[in-house]
Amino acid sequence: MEVRACVVLQDSQAKPSGYSLHQLQGNKAHGTERIGTLYKKSEGLRKVWQKRKCSVKNGFLTIPHGTANRPPAKLNLLTCQVKSSPDEKKSFDLFSHDRTYHFQAEDEADCQHWVSVLQNSKEEALNKAFKGDQDEGENNIVQELTRAIVEEVKRMSGNSCCCDCGAPDPTWLSTNLGVLICIECSGIHREMGVHYSRIQSLDLDMLGTSELLLAKNVGNASFNEVMEADLSAPDVTKPDPSSDMQVRKDFIMAKYTEKRFVRRQCADAAAQLQALYEAVRCRDILSLLQIYAEGVELREAIDQPNEHEPGETALHLAVRMVDRNSLHIVDFLAQNGGNLDQQTARGSTALHYCCLTDNSECLKLLLRGKASVSIMNEAGETPMDIAKRLRHAQCEEQLTQAQTGKFNVHVHPIPTRREERPVSCLLPGAASLARDKPRPQVPSMMMNNETYGTMMELPPPGPPLPPRGPSRGQAGTTNTDTKCDANDSRV
Repeated sequence: MEVRACVVLQDSQAKPSGYSLHQLQGNKAHGTERIGTLYKKSEGLRKVWQKRKCSVKNGFLTIPHGTANRPPAKLNLLTCQVKSSPDEKKSFDLFSHDRTYHFQAEDEADCQHWVSVLQNSKEEALNKAFKGDQDEGENNIVQELTRAIVEEVKRMSGNSCCCDCGAPDPTWLSTNLGVLICIECSGIHREMGVHYSRIQSLDLDMLGTSELLLAKNVGNASFNEVMEADLSAPDVTKPDPSSDMQVRKDFIMAKYTEKRFVRRQCADAAAQLQALYEAVRCRDILSLLQIYAEGVELREAIDQPNEHEPGETALHLAVRMVDRNSLHIVDFLAQNGGNLDQQTARGSTALHYCCLTDNSECLKLLLRGKASVSIMNEAGETPMDIAKRLRHAQCEEQLTQAQTGKFNVHVHPIPTRREERPVSCLLPGAASLARDKPRPQVPSMMMNNETYGTMMELPPPGPPLPPRGPSRGQAGTTNTDTKCDANDSRV
């Protein structure tokens, strides 16, 4: 109850101009539930208005999908913001943690009705949450594990105060950056958009442990060593907990969108790409953060001495080299790289690589980010074709779930300590996996020391990547002269 009390205190003391969980009060006469028709603007290039029969109940907005066999979207209003459109009186926007929904009602009065119901339902759910009336859900073990990881994240260096203004006990997480912020600064993060920061609540959201991967491996102190390396400019004012919203906004925009306070370490674009390659190869999240902060294009093809296919991006490389301690590298690139469907010169996406290497845990992260399952490589194979050909059952199952709209976006890895070394590597000139000697167990609240419990269920001994399917005049080949050191595996 201490955490909930802290959130209530922060909200009650928030300035009127700041972000508030309660937002504006809805017209209580409209109640907390409603079923009716709304028009939702599509995300595609055409941006058409699509008619949907929506419902609001128990703090959730349910939006049916246009395809009958796909489950509806169910949005938790506790972590959404509702805002009427100033230009179109019968329209309103709903800001969730990962996208903005644009709705249109029948007329202005109907729009006000919907906005009121959404606000009332959110307030009702918020009151229940603070009283501890929320359901525990079906998987108590996973929830207990998630809570344990959240407590470890809160105890990390710098995480006792907001990453931006220093307010105590922040409870809002930027899942794509791995930092904790306060309720005031979280509103500005939402305004920046999900391509900069994806905000969720540690206390109110039903988080999967995958959403804590970066939080467990970055943290406020390490993040600010990079993003606030140089605050010497005379026009810079770092906010404090009492700062008004304009001071916060100016600083946060400069920090995240302009990356104004970063010390550049790379002389030119070529040096940046080389540093990107080294950061991924060495599985160094802080070096990767530095490259990101310098503005390098993460999805650009990088030259590599031991590439499997020409034109690999950092994400392709990360998938090839992933081990149970480096899944957060894949997660960072997937969330901040911009395009999950970038193809190599031979047409392979990162999903193709997941299925080639039987990396079902990487596959989960990419599917969570809505990577395309239908792209074909130059051999005419989709990721599903590869999974079936190589009999990688877990990959095949997840792809089937994604194709039928049944994929669960709440992935549940078990993050590990950043200092642990990889546990396997490919020996030079050999076609088998050799394991390092296990290190002594480090006391932890975690149930074990694997990022994913299934990560080390590797295929039978074989080359680093299975042969590709028949291509234009070329049989599948593999790279057998790969070097390995204590930091490389499955290259």
